[in-house]
Amino acid sequence: PSRKHGKIDSDTEANHPDEAGMLVSASRDVILLWDVGACFAAALAGSSPPGPKRLLSRAQGPVEALGIDETNSFLAAAVSSDVLVIEVSSGNCLYRLEGHTGVVTSVAFCRHIQHWLVTTAEDRTFKVWDLEQGSVVYKSGILCAAALTCIAMDPSLPSVAVGAADGVLRIFDLSTPACRQTQVLDVGMLVEKHAAQRAAEGASAPVGTAPRVITSTSKSNNNNDTNNDVSEPGRGNQCQYQPSAALAGSSVCALGYWPLPARTTSCASPLACPSASLMVGLPGALVVLNTRTGCLERALVFHPSLPSTLQDPLQKALAQVLTARGYCVSSTSSPQGEFHCCVASAFQPILLALHWPPPDHSQDEEPAQPSDAECAQPLSVFPSGALPPGSPLLRGEFPDRPAASAGTSARDSPKLGKKAGVTNQPVTFHTKIKSSGYGSSKPWTAPRPRSAQSKKGALPRNKLNSGSGSSHSKLACQAYQLDSDPPVNFQAKNALAGGEAVHSGAIVQLAYSPDGTRLASASVDKTARVLRLPLSRHAGDGTDLIAHAGALNSIAWSQDGAWVLTAGADRAAYLWNAGKADPALTMTHVERANNPMDNKPNRPFNTEVKAACFMYLDRFLVLASGGKVFLYRYKLAPEDERNDLKRLQQNVNKYRLVSSFTASSQSIMGLACANSFLSNIVLCTGSNRSIEVLDLGSSKWVRAFEDTHSRPPHSIALNLPTQFATHSELAYEVFATSACDSDGGSVRLWDLRARAGISKMNGHANRQHRVGMAFSPCLRYLATGSEDKTAVLYDLRMGTMLHRVREGHTDVVSDVAFHPLYPQMATACFDGRIRFFSA
Repeated sequence: PSRKHGKIDSDTEANHPDEAGMLVSASRDVILLWDVGACFAAALAGSSPPGPKRLLSRAQGPVEALGIDETNSFLAAAVSSDVLVIEVSSGNCLYRLEGHTGVVTSVAFCRHIQHWLVTTAEDRTFKVWDLEQGSVVYKSGILCAAALTCIAMDPSLPSVAVGAADGVLRIFDLSTPACRQTQVLDVGMLVEKHAAQRAAEGASAPVGTAPRVITSTSKSNNNNDTNNDVSEPGRGNQCQYQPSAALAGSSVCALGYWPLPARTTSCASPLACPSASLMVGLPGALVVLNTRTGCLERALVFHPSLPSTLQDPLQKALAQVLTARGYCVSSTSSPQGEFHCCVASAFQPILLALHWPPPDHSQDEEPAQPSDAECAQPLSVFPSGALPPGSPLLRGEFPDRPAASAGTSARDSPKLGKKAGVTNQPVTFHTKIKSSGYGSSKPWTAPRPRSAQSKKGALPRNKLNSGSGSSHSKLACQAYQLDSDPPVNFQAKNALAGGEAVHSGAIVQLAYSPDGTRLASASVDKTARVLRLPLSRHAGDGTDLIAHAGALNSIAWSQDGAWVLTAGADRAAYLWNAGKADPALTMTHVERANNPMDNKPNRPFNTEVKAACFMYLDRFLVLASGGKVFLYRYKLAPEDERNDLKRLQQNVNKYRLVSSFTASSQSIMGLACANSFLSNIVLCTGSNRSIEVLDLGSSKWVRAFEDTHSRPPHSIALNLPTQFATHSELAYEVFATSACDSDGGSVRLWDLRARAGISKMNGHANRQHRVGMAFSPCLRYLATGSEDKTAVLYDLRMGTMLHRVREGHTDVVSDVAFHPLYPQMATACFDGRIRFFSA
């Protein structure tokens, strides 16, 4: 900015308390300040209103936009391609801002950062000015092909919404000088979808008992006939509704944030955070958006042929507006958060004044449940009752094991792989020798999260950041620090010697063991590894899992931490003992384990296995292949049968298909389910951009979230409890999805109990590859990989980016994982290396 004279006082709010209730008007020749209160008082008294209180500018030229700061001390006036900053008390012009190459269309003072001014212009750029420092904080590039028309400042966060003539709304974060773009919303498309839904609802509405008229006259033969070929009573005189006609142009004409109402109740969910609603004025509609989710909350469409009852006075008034010429937005500071808006018609001498009640923010606290027709019981990851008869979770037992009843817990069921003492086992040539007990395995302990393992046959134990080993019983007494800082400090020493790579190819997924003593990784180099932690102390010691013939897609731990399940592009899944290099179970066929002596039909998987995980406290395995979800029961032979001779003769470990379920999408992209407690719910993301919820208790698809992303979501993550951190039950209804959206990649938070999302977060780069994400145990952060060689941490409560982790990465960060006990984050990279970050 070019400073002319004067100085801005830092304490301006108390200097001009009498400027409240003032009105500024501008023309080509003057800018005037009016006392609105005095004018109203004079009008009520029947006298002539007083003249302007102060002359602020003269012969400045045509004024395109005006903006006043929160303290009513400074006025910004857009004059052609320049901006004048005028002191209201004296009328002195303090600054003249130059730099735009087009006509300045809007100006606004930042509410959270003093002396910051944001301007937009027809040159399709916006600028952020620091008036106190006399400098430009940020200068954007050309954002789009259309001119920028208006801006609005968020009252709750340091962010600005910028509208354009093409109907696209962009939101930028002003908390940093980089002014990062956080959201891109196509408002015109949202309104068109809403109008199409209203049209469909009107077409399916019940009609009267009058006879139905069917005509053989075609529309092409009778151009004057505006009715449909098949008309219905009450609809024959209405023209066919077209969403594009309702829009009448999608240029963003006005923006205004809805004030946040005072919160009178406590938050039910740990992620509940009030989000400011944004009013967007279009030529053909007035809509309200939820800025946190990017969803449409309310919409008023100005179109007379909209299929709705015209008996409503509001609908009659909206029909008379036809096309809006301009908007005037004003919000009160009352605790109720009322909102006022005036709409001027472009073709009629009509000024429509609207008073809207505050938006319903109850979904931020308690999401609305679907109707009883859709779901008899409220949908939740926690079962609400006993399993119904015929449930697949009650079927599929092997003949030598009794079936578990609906009220039987996991701790009461027979345990697989029960440990026996050291026995004589046959090796080669039928020679019996004293065995060292290599075939022994850890007892099957599924009932609850456990960190203690039996001393005999247990895997090596260690503590993450301690020089001396610690027992698992001590780990069980510890708890995760819920108030810990974000893990963003690079642990350069916690790596293999010489920076050696863990895999020779890109790592696609990471997973900490439930007790945090080991880390499992899956790679495109056809291998998986189970590494002892920390890496620097154990020098990469662990188990290499080599059996897949193609790239791996996923890896998952069992609840007791003894088993690992992998899925790959070779159309197979393998179950591994975490301490042994050979697979315990090979799953290549759909019905059961492949046996050449078995003549029963048993087809192999015809597509790659996208995901595989344990479920129902390790009782079942869930696989996703193609457009189907497969539920399996499996059996691992007791130790006394695990000998070399029998392993050569037959495969003693078995699995059996319990049930399969076909999704609406052609291909399932991601899979998630709870295993640390008894849950019937399985979440799937599909190639049709939907999220489908499968209830295994009733064997039904109980809900579908349509159009969740602009592109198919490739990753889904549930917030699951750990043995070191617990939250309220409502916190575990939350899950997240990630996709290569058209805006460069986004993560959306969802609540299983509601149809709408909680929030949408942008900040990481995701345009091509699958990148994973993870919830922190404290439920304050969500981390995701990024294609720009960084890992991004989001603040879950605010729905904004918190930190970008750059150190150490040399390629795409493909996945992230949080340690269950310590504030530590592990990142996987396409260079085959794993890096660790601590708080």
